[in-house]
Amino acid sequence: IPRGLRTTEGDDDTHGNVRQFGDVAVLESGATLWHTHAPQPMAAILDALARDGRPLPDLVLADHGWAGCASRRGIETVCFADSNDPALFLGEEEGTVTVTVPLDDHVVDARDYHPMTAYLLAAAGLAG
Repeated sequence: IPRGLRTTEGDDDTHGNVRQFGDVAVLESGATLWHTHAPQPMAAILDALARDGRPLPDLVLADHGWAGCASRRGIETVCFADSNDPALFLGEEEGTVTVTVPLDDHVVDARDYHPMTAYLLAAAGLAG
């Protein structure tokens, strides 16, 4: 992701800097990472990569608008979605999303998802 990439105000009033840590992109504003349903951060990433002549990702793992944006642009997308956020499940049904993993993204302790993470990594052949 190009340094200094910013996103405009999203559908949910979020905006800020798009940062990359390893292979993970996040939305940051004021030294805080933001949870957003908006597609604008992913659109900013994909537009910047295309503008710079850099390859688009082969696979995106994301939730909410980030996943929706990537999948609508034809990028293979695996997403995580709350059951009360039906758009990504519908995207899987219509074939624009590769797979949607149901979960609760408001879980307080991320360790509750260690078993699911281990399963997904093993199924993808990425277990260490």
